[in-house]
Amino acid sequence: MNGVGYSYREGIGTAPDTRKAFAWLKSAAEAGQPNAMHTLGGMYLSGTGTTKDLQKAYLWLDLAARTYPAADPHLAAAKSAASRIAGRLTETERAAVDREIRGWKPARARPPAPALY
Repeated sequence: MNGVGYSYREGIGTAPDTRKAFAWLKSAAEAGQPNAMHTLGGMYLSGTGTTKDLQKAYLWLDLAARTYPAADPHLAAAKSAASRIAGRLTETERAAVDREIRGWKPARARPPAPALY
């Protein structure tokens, strides 16, 4: 799912489609794939393929940082991005997202709704 989302985002083998990329990456992120979490956080941060949402950007970037293996080269970037965004949230917003992060569990992997691909 992460690979399909990346292909749609970059236009590899297909026309670029950020809406489809977002749907596929969200499915992969919800299933616990850290690269998808990282990319999804960036998409929420920029509003690419979805509505800009700093709380969701922080959620997915922090989860990516917690999910990447310690030796993964993307770990530092995910931690840094999550930290920068956390500083832009109110105390109440950050506390709400931190509660969501503590209770988060990966979902069963499933592709997005057929209408999205």
